[in-house]
Amino acid sequence: MVLDWSLNEGEEELASDMEQEQGVLSALEPPSHIESLKIKGYQGLCLPRWLMEQNGSSYCEGTTLKQTGPCQYLSLTNLTLSHFPNLKHMRGLVKFPSLKDLKLLEMASLEELWTTTRGFEIQEEELSAQYCFPAVSNLSIRDCPKLRTIKPYFPPSLESLCLHETNNLQLLSPGNFSHLLPPPANESSSSSTLHSAAPLFKQLQIHGMKGSSPGWELLQHHTYLETLWIYDCADLTQLPEGIRSLASLQRLQITGCLTLGALPEWLGELCSLRDLEVSWTPMIASLPQSIGHLTSLTNLEIKGWDNLMLDLINHKQDLSLV
Repeated sequence: MVLDWSLNEGEEELASDMEQEQGVLSALEPPSHIESLKIKGYQGLCLPRWLMEQNGSSYCEGTTLKQTGPCQYLSLTNLTLSHFPNLKHMRGLVKFPSLKDLKLLEMASLEELWTTTRGFEIQEEELSAQYCFPAVSNLSIRDCPKLRTIKPYFPPSLESLCLHETNNLQLLSPGNFSHLLPPPANESSSSSTLHSAAPLFKQLQIHGMKGSSPGWELLQHHTYLETLWIYDCADLTQLPEGIRSLASLQRLQITGCLTLGALPEWLGELCSLRDLEVSWTPMIASLPQSIGHLTSLTNLEIKGWDNLMLDLINHKQDLSLV
């Protein structure tokens, strides 16, 4: 199901009545059995009532809006919110128990995202936190320049995170990640418990981020990462030093970083690396000597190197040149 406020080609943009738009969207409540929902181009300040917690409240510029009626989407697995220019806060969302894929795209004013159905401030309440997205595994955030923190944390179920043109990488701050685990299957699903350190996400995609953007050093904290993609990052002249700490990294893909001048010698320290692709990086002229130390490497793929010089003596890795 798609709810789209976007203008067609040739249409003139009219002054938006945000209160009216909110009323219209609130009246367009989807059926409870819906599996996929996309809302695009909504100009309102607040989310519609049917996305808010039953008998709870939504935050809208300091106004509390009481909700009526049940709001349950037990079958919803994909949710995309795209081009909401005026929405600043996402608080008090209903619980989406089956949601796997969440996309927040082109939300220029968004400052905070709460991942629990009700916010909490004191430590004791962590154990009774009700996650809005208890099963979400894939989260994409694109062009949300003001979004700095996830409150209280990213969902513990998260497996793959995509950051695209968010202007900085502060979302990778350790403070945005919980140490809570969902309860075992034989325990109540209504709460999270402190069993051990959380098995945090394994895949990270970074798209369109400038090399000069703050936050690259935060990569060093995510030592559990197994897959890292870095795409189209302008003025990135060297690989971030934080990658050096990713001892569990198995796949590294670097594509379209036109100013990347060389691969570092410390690349050979990534002893778990099995798959390495470096594509459309025309300034790189050769592989580092330490490539031979990657004893786990089974696939090496190179594309679009303008001045390629290779010395493959004693290297037994599979090499694909395009």
